[in-house]
Amino acid sequence: MERGVLGLREDFVEQGIPVEVLHGGEIDLGQLGSLDDDDLRRFSLARSERYLLLEFPYTGWPSGLEETVYGLGLRGLTPLLAHPERNREVQADPGRLAEAVRLGALVQVTAASLDGRIGRSSQRAAERLLADGLAHVLASDAHTPEVREAGLAAAAEAVGDDRLAAYLTADAPAAIVAGEAVGPPPKAPRRRRRFFLF
Repeated sequence: MERGVLGLREDFVEQGIPVEVLHGGEIDLGQLGSLDDDDLRRFSLARSERYLLLEFPYTGWPSGLEETVYGLGLRGLTPLLAHPERNREVQADPGRLAEAVRLGALVQVTAASLDGRIGRSSQRAAERLLADGLAHVLASDAHTPEVREAGLAAAAEAVGDDRLAAYLTADAPAAIVAGEAVGPPPKAPRRRRRFFLF
């Protein structure tokens, strides 16, 4: 990763592309035990030595999640849980993440979940995480163009509140890159349910 980032930075300078490429990697929760503090800090987002992007599983509740979050906090590291809204257990009960967030975890929601491109279950869970103040970052999760389009603009619009959308896409990510504390999200507007009579 480090060689790749360096090569990409050099290429961007040569091509005149005004984009800064930052370090960071998504770590599987099961791999945390095999990495020491130095390795974890090297994987930290933007080399902040503070924030780690952790892959949340798509099925099953991660064993010892709260203990992991607490333990990382004791080591000066803050986990950013990637796409938990796509997990079946979270879809059944998004509030289940509240304890991990209370212990210091941040939550990253995938844009395609929020705007419905991944499906209704993920969308409902993402909306609930926003409404309950349990989401901190909205990200593309676009590994390659073949996987999914980034689509951040449509997802930011789907948030339904400009202040919350700015927090999720600019304010919280800027704090993470700078290695600063991420404040709590602004209160999300509750979505009104529509009823139809036939």
